[in-house]
Formats: sequence, C-alpha cells, structure tokens
Amino acid sequence: MKTSFSPYILIVGFVYSIGTVGCKLREPEPTIRGKVYIENIKGKYRLIRNGQPYTINGVCGQTDLKRLVACGGNTIRTYDTIQLGKILDEAQSNNLAVMAGIFMPMSDDRKYSYDDSAWTAQNVAAIRQTVLQNKDNPALLIWCVGNELNFRFGDTYDKFYEGFNKVVDMIHEVDPNHPVTTTIIDLNKSNIINVRRKTRVDIISFNVFNSPLQTFGRRKDNFSLFWDGPYLISEWGVDGPWGEGPKTSWQAPIELTSTEKAKQLGLCFDKYIPLHDNRLLGTFSFFWGFKQETTHTWFSFFSENGAASSMVAEMQRIWTGKYPLHLPPRIDGMQIDRHQAKDELVFAPDSAFTVRVIIPDTNGLALKYDWKIYPEDWFKSGIDRNSEKLLSEVNGLNVSQEGDRAVFRTPAKEGPYRVFLLVYDQYGNFSSCNRPFYILSKN
Repeated sequence: MKTSFSPYILIVGFVYSIGTVGCKLREPEPTIRGKVYIENIKGKYRLIRNGQPYTINGVCGQTDLKRLVACGGNTIRTYDTIQLGKILDEAQSNNLAVMAGIFMPMSDDRKYSYDDSAWTAQNVAAIRQTVLQNKDNPALLIWCVGNELNFRFGDTYDKFYEGFNKVVDMIHEVDPNHPVTTTIIDLNKSNIINVRRKTRVDIISFNVFNSPLQTFGRRKDNFSLFWDGPYLISEWGVDGPWGEGPKTSWQAPIELTSTEKAKQLGLCFDKYIPLHDNRLLGTFSFFWGFKQETTHTWFSFFSENGAASSMVAEMQRIWTGKYPLHLPPRIDGMQIDRHQAKDELVFAPDSAFTVRVIIPDTNGLALKYDWKIYPEDWFKSGIDRNSEKLLSEVNGLNVSQEGDRAVFRTPAKEGPYRVFLLVYDQYGNFSSCNRPFYILSKN
C-alpha cells in the first residue's frame, strides 16, 4: 500500500520510511518566525523552531509555569483545547512552547462518533476554528490529535481512520507551519503499523512509563526495519497503578512514597530513556500539576495547594544538574500498629489503629502533618481507566494526632480504603505516603 506523507514537512528523506530509495529530496525553505519542522540529515532527526534546533524538555500539564522555567523545562503538553489561547499566551510570556492536544474520541467509540458522517463534519469544522484562532501564536510547537486512541486493524475501523485523517489533513492545510502527532501506549507494534500505514501524522509519540521504558530502546531498535522515523516520548514517569507494581489481594495497587518515586524518576531518565537516539525529538514527564488517578498523589508533582514534591526537585536535577537548595522531607515508610511494610491490612469496622510515618531527618524543619482516610478508587469492570474526580475524605475517623503519629477509628462501612499522609515543610515542599487497608465485617 502506498503511504501518504504530509507535503509541508521540510525534511531530507521520509518522516516514516523503510529507506530513501527513489525519494526526491526537498531543500529547506527560508526560515519563517514561528515555523516548526523536522530536519533529517543522514538519519539524524531534529526539531527546528524559528530556525534553530529545539530539543523538548517538557512536562504534561499547564500549571506552575514559572517554576517549570526555573527547573529548566521548556515545553508543556495539553490534552484539549479548552482556553488554549490563554494557555499559549501564558506560555509565551514565560518563554515556553506548547504541544497542543486536540481531544478525539477513542477508536472503539466510533459508533457514537466516527460512524456518523455529520458528527465527523462538525468535529472537523470545530477543530478548524480552534486551529485558525491559535496557529499564529509563537508559543505553539506541535498539534497532538488525540491521546491513546488505539489504532486497530479491521475494516470496522475505516470510519475512524477517515475521521481522524480529515482532522490531520485539515491542520496540514490550515497550518502548514506546525507538525502533527498522535500518541500510542508503549511501543505497540500493531499501533505503529496502523499509524504509519493508515494515518498522515508527521511524528509518532509514545506514552511509556518506568517498567516498559527499561526495554523501550532495544524493542524500538529491533523494529527499525519497518519504522525508523522520528518520535517523541509524550508521557514518561513512575510506574502506574495499571499493572507493573505490587497489589493487595483485593487488587489495590501499592503506591511508592514520594521519596521513592523521585528516585525511580531519576533512574528512569538517566538509564532508560534513549537520550542519544538520533530519532528522539524530546520528552514530556508526567504529571506537572495535581490530578486524581487511583490516588491524588500517584502522579502529582504538586499538592492541591501548590506545594512541590520530590519529583519536582528531581526534574530540576535532570534538566540543570542541580537540586534546589531545600529538598522535601525524606520519607522512609509508614508503619501501622506492628504490621510490616508488606503486610496486608485488614481491620474490623469501628476498631482502631495507630499509624506512624518514618522521617529520618527533621533537623531544622518546621513540619506540618496532614493525615486523612479516603475510600479506594478501584478500576471498574469494563472501564480501562479510573475516575479523575477527586474523592471525598471519610470524616470523623481521626481520634488523635501528634506530629508523625495518628490514631484512627476504622470506617463502619465494609470495603477498601487508604490512609494518607501529606507532610509539608516551611519551604513550599511536601512529601506523601499512603497504605491501603480493607474493612471486613465478621459476617
């Protein structure tokens, strides 16, 4: 099958190709301010922005931009176009670039979207207005059409590919000065094949976290005979709750402490991301902000009130080579009664337990301890992601609290819960840890 390529992209060779046999090479056009394109010189790909090479040191999220700049970051990634103009303006005022996300329904949702030609036409028209309104903003770097849409085989997906490509083609027509990408989960070969064969995006982007990142480079190189184009790592970070790490017998994932997550984040970047790969255009760490995903601390670089975690400090070290002057408190673990760290915690309703956090060095720190219990946010049957709505605290359970220790009454209602601690210092930092437990009635 003949592969379609975006006519605007100024590269020497193909963006996605097996080779360059029979390829007519194009000469770069004169530099236009705000123009972004991909350069390919003998297999070395570079993103060119305003006439200069640009390597993305990015984050997913759109808050705390001044802190991002201070830490050495240069790009943010959004997931939809809500208030995009305002986000672009704020990014420009902080000398940051933006990979602008465009929301698209999943390919498996085509019955209620892509299969309806009227819906597709309305969707393209609405996105066209957004592109027209924002294409000339100097902060704009790349358009990202959809997130983890699943690019599947089969004739039943033809309408999805048609609707997807209508958006991509429209962007190329309306805004030839910015590349278009989409994202897939990990190095999914069937997704890569279909993105390459059936879509007209300019870059493939990968959302890939710690454990799969450990073999990402090798797996990518083994697949290079089929696909050897440029790529982005559009999400990377600590292992998520979806399968890599340990779980309780009731399938509650075990979350690392914020101290452990920062260590994993640094090791992941230093050892596993293929930084010297000539095809890699940049990376986006996940998540620069505050979000609920299984817990409100799992991926959040910041607390709800804006305090910075150890992962923020680690990103500063990654980008600048130096940690901030004041690091968040180090947490070595959470102990509940006499249970060991790996013990599963099952309590009777309306009983009591004592919890203690282990912070080895508190010298010179004025610490504030915030203990809470929340219900567990499980993955639901038939749904491949959990809620992003912040859960409500179970109130009235804190019996007493003194510094690094607290006594709780257990909930009366049977089911899964977590006990959380967020500890804040006087420098605008916080650290976190939690333990899942289960309330089981005698009946």
